[in-house]
Amino acid sequence: MVKSNNPLTDTMIRNMPYTKAKPRPNKKPIYSFVDTFDGGRGSITGLYIRVGKESKVFYYRYQNPFTKKKYNYKIGAFDQILTQTARKLAKKVYARVIEGDDPHQEKRAKIESKTVAEFSKVYLASMIKQKSSDYEAYMHEKYIVPFLGDKKIWEVLPLDIEKLRNKYQDKIHTANRMRVYCNKFFKWAVRNGFIQSNPASGISGYKETSKKVEWKPHEIKAVQKALKKFSKEPENKVNVIYISLLFLCARRQGELFSLRWDQIDLQNRRMETVETKTNELGFELSIPAIQQFKALKQITGNSIWCFPSTRKPDQHRKYFDSFWDKVREESGVKHSMHKIRNYFARTNLDLGIDNNTIGHLLGHKDGSMIARVYGDSTEKSRKKALTVSADKLRVI
Repeated sequence: MVKSNNPLTDTMIRNMPYTKAKPRPNKKPIYSFVDTFDGGRGSITGLYIRVGKESKVFYYRYQNPFTKKKYNYKIGAFDQILTQTARKLAKKVYARVIEGDDPHQEKRAKIESKTVAEFSKVYLASMIKQKSSDYEAYMHEKYIVPFLGDKKIWEVLPLDIEKLRNKYQDKIHTANRMRVYCNKFFKWAVRNGFIQSNPASGISGYKETSKKVEWKPHEIKAVQKALKKFSKEPENKVNVIYISLLFLCARRQGELFSLRWDQIDLQNRRMETVETKTNELGFELSIPAIQQFKALKQITGNSIWCFPSTRKPDQHRKYFDSFWDKVREESGVKHSMHKIRNYFARTNLDLGIDNNTIGHLLGHKDGSMIARVYGDSTEKSRKKALTVSADKLRVI
């Protein structure tokens, strides 16, 4: 706690350094808070700024005139409100205390009366829009809210998070994503003072298996045969092109179905400004991929989207799952659509293509994760590399 002889100012608060971690042997580091009270002429007694490892928040400390108990009332984060506004809000809190109200207890009662479902709506509305936002909202609506939604937010226990995780233990990826998004949601609730502790903290996830997926030659032929059959049906032509481009371009599903025609340069064989998980990239296109895009343009070229929604033409399509289910049923293949990226990576590895090149084509930040995620080099790829380079390396 720091008692300042000068009034708090916006400049002073901006220049306050965030707190640093205090290391502990074999334990997580401790992050402390520094409270600096408003002082001097024009100050509000009890108003202070709390600086943490990555936050600066105004609080007002007051005493209940009847119980004599002291409370810290959260006013708001600095930069969302500035110092003069914080003083005005502190005065309002003080006025209520003088009248016999207890703002802190009223706030707690209001928070504790709300359910996880109600706070979920507030949380999702507060998120900065980014690539994963739609998926996170889907996880809330599909899994988190149906299971935990009726509980008051303070009632949720670590056991509830474990039960939710275990309910989907046959879908390890889904179970682990739910755990991650629960942790993120409850951390937000703690940060905003809605609960005291995060019930999802420390909950472990299931060990996920490697993505080293092997597509057998007969499986690829079966998919080709199924796509050829469906391509004869007018209503499935766009679906067939989409799956074909997944194989040819190795884009993530969302990156492909959200493409606009102004991102496709047919003449220079490029896909421009694709928003990947790491950054915005451009990708070269093969001749077969260009042929598929040309065929697609004859069907959807009047839209800004390469894959416009059939129900809402001003929006792009979001899912091709039902069609892929038809392909899998027809071909007998069990792989998910995402495993098409694994086939692309594995095929290029077998051809002796370097990891950095494959990493770029897949939209990764670099090639460091290729071997770890998609598999190490095989005897086939090493023999291929030696065969291709033999003539250039021969000296006699």
